[in-house]
Amino acid sequence: MAVADTLPASHSFDLSAEVARQPVLLKQKMQHPYWGGPVQAFAFDDVHHYLFVVQNHNVYSSYTAHGTFEAYTDTLVINRIPLTGSDAGQVIDSMTVPYAGHGSIGVVPVGSQSQIWLEGDPDGPASGPCAGQHTCAASNETEIFGTEIDSFPYRPNAITTTTRPAGLVAHFVGNYHISVSSDPVHQRLAIRYWNASLSSFRVAVYDWNDVHDPALLRVSIPQTSFAQGFVLYGQYYYVLNGKCLPGEADCTDSTQLFELDLDSVGSQGSATQATISQHAHTAALATTLAGLKAEPEGIAVHADAQGRIGLFFGFNSRLTADNNLPKVVSIVCKVGWLPHTSSPQPDRCPN
Repeated sequence: MAVADTLPASHSFDLSAEVARQPVLLKQKMQHPYWGGPVQAFAFDDVHHYLFVVQNHNVYSSYTAHGTFEAYTDTLVINRIPLTGSDAGQVIDSMTVPYAGHGSIGVVPVGSQSQIWLEGDPDGPASGPCAGQHTCAASNETEIFGTEIDSFPYRPNAITTTTRPAGLVAHFVGNYHISVSSDPVHQRLAIRYWNASLSSFRVAVYDWNDVHDPALLRVSIPQTSFAQGFVLYGQYYYVLNGKCLPGEADCTDSTQLFELDLDSVGSQGSATQATISQHAHTAALATTLAGLKAEPEGIAVHADAQGRIGLFFGFNSRLTADNNLPKVVSIVCKVGWLPHTSSPQPDRCPN
């Protein structure tokens, strides 16, 4: 199968639409708050009605509210949260994944299970320009995080060893800073990575029932200053960017949402980048998340049983600005399509 020039046309979210005032989760402690690790990403399984939230394991001098941060680790915990039933919105179990990179996630329903996709091999390759380095020039001087793609079924309260899908190993050798996300509406996976030979970030798109190269589409994308989350929706790729909420005293890079049109490259070739079709500052969050010290972390698409679709984005938060712990996750939603869609405008966020 040849790599396509474009993905099928789709409508896009209106990034100027108001942010929902009712967060899905607000001040929700994660399963392992004593780890001290921030929330990094999240994804939805819309078939089995779960939200999966990835938390980093960081090292503190003590795991108390006043513990001092000392180091990052590459171990992740994936927290499972039902969207329906008596436990809706609560962490019911978790899965620990050692040596799993920084924490992007895609989720694919397979039979009765949720198949997890993560970036892996965070220590980097044994050879090449970044051998033995956590950052290097070939990775655009960023932390290389994952250098491979891992996939495994979610198993409650288990510690897993990750596996590399054979069809993807060859292509991603020598690439760095890999992130993965899922589009549950169009049933696709998107893998973002730094390509050293092209000196650019790239996105490869796959049908999630056939995640083998060649990809459905592979294009270069522009780099944003502090990208914190990625998700695919149809032909559009959304990036959550920034370090903090607008209005914080120490905020130097306010939160933004970017939409990239992956079809804008077409047949022009790999050297051409997808264009930013719209972007927006998320100033409305200042009211929604009042009282929380929050860093943008993670973005995902979710559709409920009534067909309502929302663009959700999250924040790793602290209950007070001067304490490291406890860590919480706050997830809010945008709804509303741009005028070119023929679909009815949703009246609220998905359940």
